[in-house]
Amino acid sequence: MKFLLSLLFIYSIQIQAQIFRLNVDTTNIPPQLRPTFNQLIQDTENNINQDIPANSPQRLMKGMADSSAMAGKGQSNDYITHFDAFVVGAGLGIGADLTENKELDSDLSGAGVQAGALLGLNTAKFLPEKFLGLDTERLNLMMNFFTMDFDRKADDSTVGANLLSMGAILSYKMIEGKGNRLLGWDGVRIHTGYQYNSTKFNFTTKINEVLANEDIGGGSSVSGTITGSPQAEVDVATSSIPIELSTGFNFLYFISFYTGIGVDLNHGQAKGVGKLNGDTSTLTCTGGVCGGVVNATVTPESDINYTEKVQPTFTRGFVGFQFSVPYVRIFVHANHAFGTELYSASTGLRLAF
Repeated sequence: MKFLLSLLFIYSIQIQAQIFRLNVDTTNIPPQLRPTFNQLIQDTENNINQDIPANSPQRLMKGMADSSAMAGKGQSNDYITHFDAFVVGAGLGIGADLTENKELDSDLSGAGVQAGALLGLNTAKFLPEKFLGLDTERLNLMMNFFTMDFDRKADDSTVGANLLSMGAILSYKMIEGKGNRLLGWDGVRIHTGYQYNSTKFNFTTKINEVLANEDIGGGSSVSGTITGSPQAEVDVATSSIPIELSTGFNFLYFISFYTGIGVDLNHGQAKGVGKLNGDTSTLTCTGGVCGGVVNATVTPESDINYTEKVQPTFTRGFVGFQFSVPYVRIFVHANHAFGTELYSASTGLRLAF
């Protein structure tokens, strides 16, 4: 579990790296060499960020807020489990904004995660037969909770993270199904409740890019080392009220399929705070047009000081598959917010009694 979360957070952190920029003072560089010299700096900047999908920091904060709200959909609810008294389980959900940025060759604009332990109760076990006009045999209450802190080091990067998620969902079977577990329609259920997801993480890393006698034309070459120690914090906290309708089918006792639509009412934001702690590095131009020794300075900079709110509403479709054997349920679930490139997927295991 920690390994998977570490990969997600390190990947999210690496996304931030694309916003590291190199500011250069070329006053002392001969004018005819400046275009080539500037291209060298651009190539170096790209090399620092190579193989890192990215987007602008403002768009990234937006994508992370939206992905956070989507991450728990399906993981913190149950759509087709048959149980008499209660169900317990655990799952993991991951959300991603797959909006592309062609300028930065990126196909990811944000990611979110939600894990949790789940407890579901058939309300007939602790409420009267009728409650607020509802048949409690058809009414289930699902509750989820998860919290974890961890630190992980990878190469020159250190990641610290704090996760917290919680929620409660009421599910009511509006229309009874037909058939049986061998072959049958499960009916129509309505679901609503409240979900909260918070992800706070920080990271530190190092930049140490060496330029060794790089040819910039005119018989001239550039040497030097660009250094920096970037730090950043990203705080994502979102709340969501889902309103869903679902239906499903059962086959051969152990296979179930379900699908549905939903509207999510969302609140919250993603906030980034970063600083580079960049050193002003000296690059030396020698030989050719540069004549003797000519110096240029390069200063890395970073800025993720943006706050973006989650999209207020999602209209969403979802599908899921569940494999059932006595007492054990294994499920996979997928969501898509219509009109966006926002997706999420979840999986988990449950024990039904």
